[in-house]
Amino acid sequence: MKRPIVITIACICLIALCFFGYKTFLHEDSSAYFVYKGSIIKSEFPLAENQVEYAAYLYQTIYDNHLDGMNVYLSIIPDKAYFVSEIKYDTMDYEKLAEIMQNGFSSAQYVDIFGLLSLEDYYLTDSHWKQENIVCVAQAIGNAMGVSVCGFDDYTASAPMEFQGAYHEQVLKKVDADELVYLTSVYTENSVLTGYEIEGEKPLYTLDKEGYDIFLSGAQSILEMTCANAEIDKELVIFRDSFASSIAPLFVGAYSKITIVDLRYFSSKLLDEFIEFTNQDVLFISSTSLLNNGMLMK
Repeated sequence: MKRPIVITIACICLIALCFFGYKTFLHEDSSAYFVYKGSIIKSEFPLAENQVEYAAYLYQTIYDNHLDGMNVYLSIIPDKAYFVSEIKYDTMDYEKLAEIMQNGFSSAQYVDIFGLLSLEDYYLTDSHWKQENIVCVAQAIGNAMGVSVCGFDDYTASAPMEFQGAYHEQVLKKVDADELVYLTSVYTENSVLTGYEIEGEKPLYTLDKEGYDIFLSGAQSILEMTCANAEIDKELVIFRDSFASSIAPLFVGAYSKITIVDLRYFSSKLLDEFIEFTNQDVLFISSTSLLNNGMLMK
């Protein structure tokens, strides 16, 4: 008689485990992704100091080999987990990350943009920031570099299009779709985009692409934006990850030519073969996600 009782208890425990496990999964979704204030967050934990140190070393090496004496700037873009305030979610030590980057890449002037951003400036279903929300960030970086960048009133916002980001299938809990907006100005409309993986000239916003890839044709190794009606004949080089695809167009007009390099897809050892470094301004701008995986860069 004891065996059926044991089996019954085991079945009840199994059912309870499945139920509560499902409920936990429904709310936490996975160890990597969770929903916070209606936004899907990817956990960025823990801080991989060796990866960040490598990123700083790589940037400093590029400076030593190519940029000595030039105006060089560093900005770090926090990922969405930075804005999670509840203690129950583990997040990396962002202050330590910034410290490692500044100490290891001491030749650059650091432009702190953390305080200019909030969770609402990022898409609900994606890791990236919204272009219409980062004009103030572009202006702050422009001010640090000594150039004048357009304000929000200088832009025309496109009609919103629905956007389901890269995170939307990572959770069970329903999250609202995003609205994707891009900004145009007299400068973006008079600019063209070229690149080694692009055929001919394209506009800065490639509407034949989908989602966030409309910004500068998505993932590319090296791109050039040239602006026919720029205020001054000045050049900028940006070392970046995908976040810069939406902020880089906000610098056209302040610069006549902007060269954009993604070191995940292009080796720093080949820079001299593709870029002539003279007296350009240089901006290193990357997300904490990339810096915490710095060895993805070459």
